[in-house]
Amino acid sequence: MTAATAESILAHVQDGPYKIEVDGEVMFLRNMSALVLRDLKKEADQRPKDIGEDGDWVFRVLLILRCTCDEEGARLFEDSQYREVAALSPAYMFSIIPEILGAYGLMPDEDDQDTEVGKSETTPNSDGGSD
Repeated sequence: MTAATAESILAHVQDGPYKIEVDGEVMFLRNMSALVLRDLKKEADQRPKDIGEDGDWVFRVLLILRCTCDEEGARLFEDSQYREVAALSPAYMFSIIPEILGAYGLMPDEDDQDTEVGKSETTPNSDGGSD
């Protein structure tokens, strides 16, 4: 085992968008810092909610709005499209969110009793999805 160096650590910086596959489609996710993702969770908790929404649901919608992008990293959705994204079928929403969270290294530990998606504030992992 070798000692980590600044260069070996910085070699894990994500260059372009993360690439994931959901329901047979390739999707791209913007390169987001851990701080931006943490602030997104705070925003979701503070945002006014519609009937049936809670902070975790709003966080999921905001993840799709702010993180999905094209191959060059340009966002697919504007914030004004919140209602449209919030209207996605729950089945699709629950298939896409674990993939997004996994790309960013935000999936809760399997040993964690609280398995609700989106609760973890860990930093994104270095591999961030598949190439």
